[in-house]
Amino acid sequence: MSTMARIFAIAASGFFAVASFQPAQAETTDAYSFTPERHCLFLVEGISSGEEESRILSYECHTDKDSARQAQQASSGTHLMTWYSGQNFQGSSYRIQGTSGPCDRSGYGFSNVGSVWNNRISSFKTYNRCNSVSGYDGFNYARDIYVCVACGSSSGYSEPYVGNVANNRISSLKMWNNWH
Repeated sequence: MSTMARIFAIAASGFFAVASFQPAQAETTDAYSFTPERHCLFLVEGISSGEEESRILSYECHTDKDSARQAQQASSGTHLMTWYSGQNFQGSSYRIQGTSGPCDRSGYGFSNVGSVWNNRISSFKTYNRCNSVSGYDGFNYARDIYVCVACGSSSGYSEPYVGNVANNRISSLKMWNNWH
C-alpha cells in the first residue's frame, strides 16, 4: 500500500497523524466524501534521491474555511500547490506544503492521490517555483493525461480547468521546477 493510501486509510478511521497541528481543531467528517465541502492541508517532503514519491508528514482537513485558513497559517512548510474539486478553483481543496522548500528539478510527487482525490481534480494552482505538472490517469504515474512543462512564471501557475481529457481522471501527480 502506498504512503498516500495509508494516510487516507488512517484518515477514514478518524485518526490523524499530525505533527505540528492541533488535531482538536480538525473536523472528522467522512474522509471519502466532499459533502460537506472539505479543505485539507498536507505537509510533505520533497522526493528523495532514489525515491518516486513524496513522504507525507501530516494531514488535516476542515469543513470550515476559516479553520482551514488558520491551520494553513500555523503550518510550517512552503506552499507548493492547491487542488480543487471544481473548475475555477471552487469546491473542496487540498493544499500541499513542502518541508524541502520551493520546487526544484526533483520536485514533489504522489504516486496515488488517494481515495478522496482519485478522479476528482478539476483545477489547481502552483506556487514557489512549481512551474511544471504532470497528471496521470493511473496510479504510479501511468498514462500521462495532463502535462504542462515550464508553465506560468517562476512564482507559479494557475490552471482553472485541467481540460476535458484530464478532468476528474487524475490518479497520480508530479510537480517540479523546470527552469533551474
